[in-house]
Amino acid sequence: MFLETFAPLLSVWITIETPSRSNLGLCCSAIAMFHKRALTRVIVAYGFVAAIGAAHADMNEPLETRLTPSLVKQLFPDSSSRGKISGVPPIAEVVTDGILVGYLFSTHETVRPGGYSGQSFDIIVALREDGVIVGHHILEEHEPLITTGLFGIDRFKLFLDGLNGISIGNSQSGSQGKAKTGLHGFYNNQNIDAISGATISALAMRQAIVNSALRVGYLIDLIDDDSEDLSVDFYSYSDKSWPELIADGSIVTRSLTYRDVRSEFSSQLGGAEIDIESDGKDDDTFITLYVGLATLPSVGRNLFGVRAYRRITDNIEPGEQHLFIGSVGPYSWIPPNSSLVSIFNRIQIRQGDRLLPLLPGNFYRARRLAIKNHPRFNNAARFRIPSQLELDPLKSWTVELRVFEEKTDTATPMAVNFPLPYRIPSQYVIGDDKALEDAGFKDPHYVAFGLLRESTLTDWQLIWVQKRREIALLIALLSTVTVIMFSHHSLCRFRRLYALIRVTFLATTLVWLGWIAGTQMSILNVINYLTLLIGDLDWRSALYEPLMVILIAYVGITLLLWGRGVFCGWLCPFGALQELSNKVARTIRLPQITVPHSFQQRLWSIKYLIAAGLFSVALYSLSAASGASEIEPFKTAITLKFNREWPYVLYAVAILAVGLFIERFFCRYLCPLGAVLAIAGRFHSLNWLRRRHECGNPCQICSASCPIGAINNEGAINMNECLQCLDCQIDYADEQRCPALVSQRGRLRNLPNNMPTTVT
Repeated sequence: MFLETFAPLLSVWITIETPSRSNLGLCCSAIAMFHKRALTRVIVAYGFVAAIGAAHADMNEPLETRLTPSLVKQLFPDSSSRGKISGVPPIAEVVTDGILVGYLFSTHETVRPGGYSGQSFDIIVALREDGVIVGHHILEEHEPLITTGLFGIDRFKLFLDGLNGISIGNSQSGSQGKAKTGLHGFYNNQNIDAISGATISALAMRQAIVNSALRVGYLIDLIDDDSEDLSVDFYSYSDKSWPELIADGSIVTRSLTYRDVRSEFSSQLGGAEIDIESDGKDDDTFITLYVGLATLPSVGRNLFGVRAYRRITDNIEPGEQHLFIGSVGPYSWIPPNSSLVSIFNRIQIRQGDRLLPLLPGNFYRARRLAIKNHPRFNNAARFRIPSQLELDPLKSWTVELRVFEEKTDTATPMAVNFPLPYRIPSQYVIGDDKALEDAGFKDPHYVAFGLLRESTLTDWQLIWVQKRREIALLIALLSTVTVIMFSHHSLCRFRRLYALIRVTFLATTLVWLGWIAGTQMSILNVINYLTLLIGDLDWRSALYEPLMVILIAYVGITLLLWGRGVFCGWLCPFGALQELSNKVARTIRLPQITVPHSFQQRLWSIKYLIAAGLFSVALYSLSAASGASEIEPFKTAITLKFNREWPYVLYAVAILAVGLFIERFFCRYLCPLGAVLAIAGRFHSLNWLRRRHECGNPCQICSASCPIGAINNEGAINMNECLQCLDCQIDYADEQRCPALVSQRGRLRNLPNNMPTTVT
């Protein structure tokens, strides 16, 4: 069964044209036997290892067996035991001294997440009883970049720890707030640099934690489907002084002079003068009014003190609010005997078209405040606004101060209203950026030259915006190599200039594209993209790595135009590292080994066998294929910059050491990615590397100067192996080196002066 499954892919390397054995002797025979027998056994072994690994699936065991006492203690250090596990999906209760303190559940059973490879992963999530995420623990995953050790689990933990402290459903004393249904704005992208290069896997894990917490929140009634997009933060507290409460808008104020009041009466009465209840000079203060929403801990607790605030909120009803109103000045809005009036007629609350009366039964005089440096109030009180009045703290409301004319016996006294608008400060409002902006709590931030509102972007779009500078640099790099390819006929006439451009470009590819941007294309990218293509997976997951998406798209286009050479010769950071190190070796006169062409033809086939083996293993397990792909030293040398366990470093250094004597050794004989690109670019449309009929017979200059031996003795270029380094085109255009041009110049000098001398 195993070999039957492998048969379609094994046929790839079986049908590769393999030249007949020459008389190179025992060494060639050994290579031939190796690629026909030994590599087949290696491929089979890979498959069996993958099959064994795939059979292990602890996440399918009951949740009870996975929630060990040590794991429960790790996620809830103060817990005494784990309670019952019930429901579908199963949810475990955590208790301390018989009191429920939180819940534990698994992402695998709750939302069945799909990572980069499409396989589920098992992350135990800790949710406090009030709906706050307090921790997580990764039990099992099959993400290729984690299982191979390329990205340590600690780097993912650092990124996922950014979710700790987030509330999935904000409620206050029974009232329920809507949890965010999307990921954008639900958390920030802190520590995203920790998982650069494995963004898709990390974001999939983060999304799984949030979505599973949301689902559990609905199941245990922490979240109400009918609540709003925004909610008030009735939990956070910060110590603030009176000036700070005024400065951040927690307390709003309005001051009126006698002139202001008289002017308002006069304007409403068509210029007529009228006497008001209090009398004073025009510039004297009539009243300075202060208003704040005391239900907010940072307002009420600072104003009244910890104990008083606790008494206020202990028995608060859902939807109930408390206001603080204080004033300085001679005008009194509190009746002399508040218990004898049916309603406060000098102060009232208005929200929209609704008038919210202030009743004596909800009036509590504030005789002493805990906050320091507050004004010496003439009148101060706390008003309870019952839930029946439906005061929405998220919407603007107004405190209206009513000033009456002096009472007369002949007419009902007139009144003028002086509004003091109040809106809860944005720091007390919880919600995603889009909802905050739509409600006016936050100024929109525009990107893409002011064309797009950042809050409307999805997660992957936001990452593209955040990496816009890197994207611009990559596009500039790709544009440069495109110009080089299209103008190489002219450029190759200048040997020194071209050599400088070549070295500069390779150094940029290595240092910026590889070591800084971390964009090293590998065989795993090809396997994963094929998995996305043939599998029922969401293509948007691939868009979380914009540089890789752009690079792969460009490579796909260049495969159709020029074949594999543009990427392998110009845009592969590890290839650039090999070539630059070999140039250093040549500079210090290290001897170079020239591999005979007939022998090299057999060595070329090794990389095709390796590629076929990796694809065969991938049929059984992407995790096993990821491990087998360590034959590529890209991760060690480029992505991790040699910061890895010593066996991996030793292997990468050994490859580079051989490359000092045989230029691009790995690219020529071992690279599975190069093999796949060679097959994909076999039918490229542009063949514009120029050749003359003298090339190969008798001239062998290009064949000798080709650094990777891609030109045979007949002068033909093997485009499956050509890296588009253009060294042959430098010799082709060199009038001092190319025998055909030298001979042509000699004939031209011998022509009579009256003969035409045009050269084509």
